[in-house]
Amino acid sequence: KKVAPTDNGSLKGYLELDKVHHTLGDKPLRKLLGQQLPEVKLLEKPGSKDLVEVVSEKDALAALKARGVLAQAKMPSKSPDQRKAEEKRLRELEYRKALASELVEAAPALAAADAVDDRTALLQHVALELWALLSADDCKRVEALMAWERPVADHGRSSTKQRIAALRDGDFARYLVAVISARDMYVGPYSASGSTPERMHALAPLLGVDPAALKDRLRELRKVPKAKPPAKATKPAATPETALAAALKKAKTSKVATKYVHPKDGSTWTGRGVQPRWVKAWLEGGGTLAELQAAGELKPVTTAKQAAAPRPTLSPNAAWPFNRGDAASST
Repeated sequence: KKVAPTDNGSLKGYLELDKVHHTLGDKPLRKLLGQQLPEVKLLEKPGSKDLVEVVSEKDALAALKARGVLAQAKMPSKSPDQRKAEEKRLRELEYRKALASELVEAAPALAAADAVDDRTALLQHVALELWALLSADDCKRVEALMAWERPVADHGRSSTKQRIAALRDGDFARYLVAVISARDMYVGPYSASGSTPERMHALAPLLGVDPAALKDRLRELRKVPKAKPPAKATKPAATPETALAAALKKAKTSKVATKYVHPKDGSTWTGRGVQPRWVKAWLEGGGTLAELQAAGELKPVTTAKQAAAPRPTLSPNAAWPFNRGDAASST
């Protein structure tokens, strides 16, 4: 149980002879050891009760070293394939370091007067490398500054590289400035007050741009003159004639026909039910219903809620302007 706590787990201190141990090789351990087998023992698996042949791990590693399979008598951390891949990687790394050193040492030759084309080609390589280092958002900003359309097929990568390779003179300078400016164009929601476009500010004196003057121009453009509020229309003073006209206009919108209308204040009555006080006051003052009768099918101005509310009573003195007889003759 100490050697094999579980059926499928690794053994402790022992190795199965007929199992492939990938860190040792791609063959079973028995074939790797050949005739130099250490003492073989039988191990009973705790779960299945199967018997398997095992050898001491220490003895097996020593035998593999003696046969030249391992460089050291210890369990490797990587398989042979992994070790080969790592060796290949190290050789490639060595080559690239040496190549970079030779290129840097040869670079001063580009400063010669007759190396203009070579310097231009070097700048093209730098321009392409700058593009590769940009984030996706910065690439979009550069494309917007250069007024480039972004192709959908290849997400703009190969076609943009072709554009960069074809840049010359002023357009090439515009591209380099756009790349440098792109990272300064983003302003986060919490960085507006604390960050400054340092890269663009460094470029401004070289290109004759005045950032302070630009800010002033933008500030002036943002100023919008305040619109004057429209003059309020004055409501004309009410007269008996306007009151009557308003009453007649509102009366036309009701569903109940209006039969009588006061000629002075526009009060209305359908002719149904008890006479309102203003009708009684009119009749007591010597007036007639024929004088109050509305022309055509006029509609009352009262709503259902207003019709349900009792009309306030008028004393004879208060109703005097509408009475034709003695003001004190009725209540």
